[in-house]
Amino acid sequence: MDPRKAPGIRIEQILLEGFSFRKVDLLDLSRPYNVNIAVNNAIHLSEDGVHGRLILTVKITEQSGQLFDLELSYGLYAAIIESDKNMTIPEFMENNAPAIIYQFARETVLTMTQKAGIPLVIPPMNLSKPTQPST
Repeated sequence: MDPRKAPGIRIEQILLEGFSFRKVDLLDLSRPYNVNIAVNNAIHLSEDGVHGRLILTVKITEQSGQLFDLELSYGLYAAIIESDKNMTIPEFMENNAPAIIYQFARETVLTMTQKAGIPLVIPPMNLSKPTQPST
């Protein structure tokens, strides 16, 4: 990959693939809760090596009393732009796509939980992997 050029990848779609949220009716929002946040990425590549899909799943659970849990999955679909190819789909899906799609998940979590009366803010994270300069 030439770091002076764009990756030559086109993001075709970003879709909310799934969402579930459960909470008990009487939450005391004045007290702290033991919350666990887990993020998982699953990469699916086409056989031709031109297309790829990243599924990012965020699970948020309240650990002490199972008072609420949330799970959402976003899919990022991308393809190589043959005329501008500068990166492979596996490189893009592993190194760049998680950082792009995570921002969509953060916003969805905040918006949906605000409407449910339990605003959860998941922290910003840099999920990009630094690329190694070619020798």
